[in-house]
Amino acid sequence: MKPREIQKIMNEAIALVQQNEKEKARGKFEELLEKAGNDSVVLFNAGIFYSQLGEHLEASDYLHLSLEKDPNNQETMRRTILEDFHIGGGEVLESDFMAFDPAYLIKAQGLIKDALEKNSSAEDLKDLMERIETTIMQNRLAFKFCEGDLNYCRRAVSRKKELTNLDERV
Repeated sequence: MKPREIQKIMNEAIALVQQNEKEKARGKFEELLEKAGNDSVVLFNAGIFYSQLGEHLEASDYLHLSLEKDPNNQETMRRTILEDFHIGGGEVLESDFMAFDPAYLIKAQGLIKDALEKNSSAEDLKDLMERIETTIMQNRLAFKFCEGDLNYCRRAVSRKKELTNLDERV
């Protein structure tokens, strides 16, 4: 597909989104992905579109693909980090997404480390890294479960039950 054709369909899709014609826009993005699925700009815009629909897992997939095609694109890097942080339980995007997956926090953390290696003076990334690390600490039980440390999980749940029983007795 020629770049001019890609841009034309992209503009149509974006116009449909702005007109709140999301299903028609979805059709345009699906057409773009079918015909120009290797184009980093198409992948990035599809990621943004699916994020706006609340389909964050799909959005993350497209953003990661876009980043693979254009690893030096800072805008794509930042948006991918934010999407993964959101899926991992961080509250950065307005959404009703409830199926948090702590493994995405690790993905976001890795992306930020890569980005900071390229630009160590990016204060916004340093702040986001701090937020991610705080969220990881707050979700320690979930991470231990993901890492396969079931003994830790059993002890933590058992201790929580003991404390709950103690509270009920008092």
